[in-house]
Amino acid sequence: MLEVWVYILFIVIIFSIAFGIKNAVMPLHTWLPDSYAEAPSPFTAVLSGMLTRMGICGFVLIMYVIVGAASTLNLGPGILKFNYILAWSGVITIVIPTFIAMLQNDGKQLLAWHGIGQGGYMILGIAFGASLGLAGGIFHTLNHAIYIVLLFMGVGAVQYRTNGERDLNSPGALIKKMPIAFIRGLLGISGLIGVPLTNGFVSKWLIYKTLIVEGYPFLTFAALIGTWGTILSVYKFLHNMFLGQLPEKYKDVQKSTFSMQLPMIVLSLAILLFGILPGIPLKVMNAIGTSFGFESLNVTIWGIASETGTLNTINIFSALLVAGIIVWIIFRSAAKSAPVAQEDSYAAGAHIPKDKYHYIAEFYNPLYRMIKPLLRDVIDELYYWIAASMSKAAVSNCCR
Repeated sequence: MLEVWVYILFIVIIFSIAFGIKNAVMPLHTWLPDSYAEAPSPFTAVLSGMLTRMGICGFVLIMYVIVGAASTLNLGPGILKFNYILAWSGVITIVIPTFIAMLQNDGKQLLAWHGIGQGGYMILGIAFGASLGLAGGIFHTLNHAIYIVLLFMGVGAVQYRTNGERDLNSPGALIKKMPIAFIRGLLGISGLIGVPLTNGFVSKWLIYKTLIVEGYPFLTFAALIGTWGTILSVYKFLHNMFLGQLPEKYKDVQKSTFSMQLPMIVLSLAILLFGILPGIPLKVMNAIGTSFGFESLNVTIWGIASETGTLNTINIFSALLVAGIIVWIIFRSAAKSAPVAQEDSYAAGAHIPKDKYHYIAEFYNPLYRMIKPLLRDVIDELYYWIAASMSKAAVSNCCR
């Protein structure tokens, strides 16, 4: 007779496949990029920020409410334990989609792939059954909802004013026409990267610390690689859309309407509020964890205190403020810059034509050409093969 844990493991795996599809965990992610990209921008914001992340709620409920932490952490033998495999699937979900995002030239596609990658951090946080990690994973779910909705709304506002433009190699220099939209976009990608004093920094700090304390250096390094990839891709996103030279066809672009600006202003403030005063949401996350039977965390308004290290955002804020003042003094004391015409710009000694408004257009094309033979979507091919085989078998059975 099979042991009870085998039946429990089977139930957890079945539910995990369903919640993995909902949360777009690789290799169950194939539905997400096109659905995000092709949906109307207002609905894409809702889909990315809330509906998709119901998968994380499902994982938490099945693992720590229905089955329980003690049982979940002992499902399976050795390195084949359920939570360990779940953690590695989270890391794969972080790294691969993040670098695929780097090759995208469609703004919504780029954010869609990051939506997949950031879900990997959430999975990684909740996988080990630690108070700190659970708080980090749930907090990152909230943080992601804030900054990804802001970014999709920003893309939608640009689309609205540029007649549907989504190609990152087309607009450029919209900061001159939509300066507030640029600031909101900067805050959004700062939260996505995890820049200090933004909400994403706090939740990622909790997840990284959990991995280090639990003794998983390879998982920590893989998650860090995901952050590097995020920096590379969102730099292109922000630069190509708002910096560089303004094309003639967009010289009359107007700023976003107030009805578009208001929700984005609220979300921008939330990114800073939860980054500077993370104790406000973390008290709620801690209450969720203790309701599951986890040890309570020492949460303060400025972060979390523990024996293995303390997060205090007021210290970070003070250090950055002092550094900012020093940089401002240096720039104020330096010689004033001389304005030049937009067309008077060069890249690697070569003159940039007027229509090529910035040097970073098609920036990753050399990399793309080198790795193109390796970019086969084997997961999609597998699904298509399964579907074709089942269809062929069904036709064969009907004809008998």
